[in-house]
Amino acid sequence: MKLLLTLFLVMGAATAHASSDFDGNDLLKGCEKLVQLPENPDAVDFDSGLCAGVISGVIHASQFAGFEHGTKLFCIPEGVPIIQLARIMNKHLAESPEVLHVSAGALTTFAFSRQYPCE
Repeated sequence: MKLLLTLFLVMGAATAHASSDFDGNDLLKGCEKLVQLPENPDAVDFDSGLCAGVISGVIHASQFAGFEHGTKLFCIPEGVPIIQLARIMNKHLAESPEVLHVSAGALTTFAFSRQYPCE
């Protein structure tokens, strides 16, 4: 229980500067833009950066929680590019429209734990 509380506090701090109301709708909008960047580099904007920031923040918060408590919530293999992680988020969010009101950090943690479970 302490692990989950610590993780959610760290995740909240990592994404609080962006917006206290940043949810799955915002994340989907940003991640859809982020995956288009290789074809259209001029499309860089706040939304795509926010997607990349949430993904990075959740990964770092999870790593911290793992070091602190010895338990990992997900295990992303080395070398997976952020664009691939954004595609995973797009797929997860598109398949679960009923949860788009949930915080972006929680949705990202859940999607990565399903996609990259630790064995």
